Amino acid sequence: MPLLFDAEEIKLLKRAMEEDPAIAEHSLLRPDQEGFGTRISLWNRAGNSVYGLTARCDRMVETAQTLIGEEVYHYQSKLTAK
Repeated sequence: MPLLFDAEEIKLLKRAMEEDPAIAEHSLLRPDQEGFGTRISLWNRAGNSVYGLTARCDRMVETAQTLIGEEVYHYQSKLTAK
């Protein structure tokens, strides 16, 4: 399967993860056993942020539909970062 996103698009997604206040307001930090933490962001509405647009982009939707074999719907977004 080819990559869904090129290096420039991945860079934009990483930057949004670090800088987008909408991501920060949906985040919580869960400590792990090593004394570090995992940041988890959850939201149910695919808005117009970089991640909302990503969830709705043709490449993502068509790939998901191909894998699942039927129409897909956005139920929840989850971003996990160590």
